[in-house]
Amino acid sequence: MTTVTQTAVPIEEVPGIEEATAAITQECMQKNSYPMWKVNDKISKLVPNPKALPTAWRWEEMKKLMLDSAQYVPEEQAERRALMLVNPGFGEVKGPSPYTTDTIYAGFQLVMPGETAPAHRHIAFAVRFIQESDKGFTSVAGQKIYLEHGDLVLTPSWQWHYHGNDGPTPTFWVDCLDIPLHVYARTNFLEPYPTAKVPDLVTDDSPFHFPWKTTQQALDAQDSPRAVYHYLSNGSPFSRTIAAQAERIKQGHTARLPRETCSFIYVVRKGSGYTKIDAPTGQKTIEWKEKDVFVVPSWSWVTHTADDAGDAYLFALTDRSLSDNLGLARVDYSAP
Repeated sequence: MTTVTQTAVPIEEVPGIEEATAAITQECMQKNSYPMWKVNDKISKLVPNPKALPTAWRWEEMKKLMLDSAQYVPEEQAERRALMLVNPGFGEVKGPSPYTTDTIYAGFQLVMPGETAPAHRHIAFAVRFIQESDKGFTSVAGQKIYLEHGDLVLTPSWQWHYHGNDGPTPTFWVDCLDIPLHVYARTNFLEPYPTAKVPDLVTDDSPFHFPWKTTQQALDAQDSPRAVYHYLSNGSPFSRTIAAQAERIKQGHTARLPRETCSFIYVVRKGSGYTKIDAPTGQKTIEWKEKDVFVVPSWSWVTHTADDAGDAYLFALTDRSLSDNLGLARVDYSAP
């Protein structure tokens, strides 16, 4: 028996292949179809392929912008006076662009003394990290919570909430919501409350409130160059889409992290230093100091370095809950 060996001919060398493929493509498009082999390299990558770029927002600059907005945009025209942190990896800002990472939105919000941001509820899950507050508050599910710098407060999906400021100085915080997921699924909507405020009680013990002093105590109890504290509710992440953690990098130390299939929005609680980010979308070294915000895209190699001025405390919002719950979590410890 004679064995015939056939040599595969590169498809681009097959006579008439371009014309035939073009004809098939045209006919497919008329039938609401398309050849998958022409776009497979855009769908299946060899590594995760976020659009988000390593990006930073300087607190001094953003605070000035927020105060300027309060001067020219009155309360009644700014129910939620917030500045979105728009990642440049998603193109030019031509309108609403709620992408700080591929899956998380973040923004700075300001409430001036005596103001009230009217009550409503929405599908998106929200968390808020407090930058400055002297009697600023959030009311969630009838619980009025006064907030301090470094506190974390939750607004779970579909809970009535409003914000206000009973103090003498402006209140600032970083908002973080899973809005990009709802933009994709077209599921986010809100419902206004009949009045500006919800009847509530002042509380010092709320499941929605994580005081910074508790977080710092947990970090300082760990004797290591990098300490990590995970925010949990009853032993589990507080949301199915968003998670949060705090880190302490000891003075003069560098911490090297594995790359993961989740992204991070960092807020500097205290200290100064720099972070080297090697992301699928590019490399960048970001210098930071207190209250600055910066983004680590998914699948990035990261090193944090605290300078010699003292220990650095970092707060991070992440989509790790989403990755874990959907079975998408992958971690690579083989640092380059």
